[in-house]
Amino acid sequence: MAQIKHEMMKHLNEAVKLEEESCSMYRKYAAEAESQYSKLIFERMVREENNHLVFVKKLRDNFAENQELDAETAELEALNPEEITEIRDKTKEEATKNYLNALITIVEFEDRAYQFYRELESVTDNEKCREIFNKLAEFEKEHYDIFKQELDSIKKNPYL
Repeated sequence: MAQIKHEMMKHLNEAVKLEEESCSMYRKYAAEAESQYSKLIFERMVREENNHLVFVKKLRDNFAENQELDAETAELEALNPEEITEIRDKTKEEATKNYLNALITIVEFEDRAYQFYRELESVTDNEKCREIFNKLAEFEKEHYDIFKQELDSIKKNPYL
């Protein structure tokens, strides 16, 4: 039992670190944004990833206290493609090289985050844990899909 608790704490600490990395990455890209469009997108992602970070920290702290993973995944919100379209329609800017490079990094990062949560889902025997890690994986996959689509679209037509 102690080994299982230790392993879960290790995984939850890794999840916290991953979400902290994600927040930092999007915060950096927002600060360095050369266009209003990319700045708005990255600021939106900072808020979303910060929500994920708070959620994962709550999971970890609750598990450390009573060895249960108990949190409502309904607390999490997801970026949707319509939000990107709305921002694009408001700004109508040309994609910059920095934005394109950021998207390449983001797509790789979101894929890594997705794989990480899928791995956590596969190594736990607890149904509630699997459900939580599955939900987090789904969010990361949505991010991957949205930014991959954005990247592919810009490669075809650099005008947003």
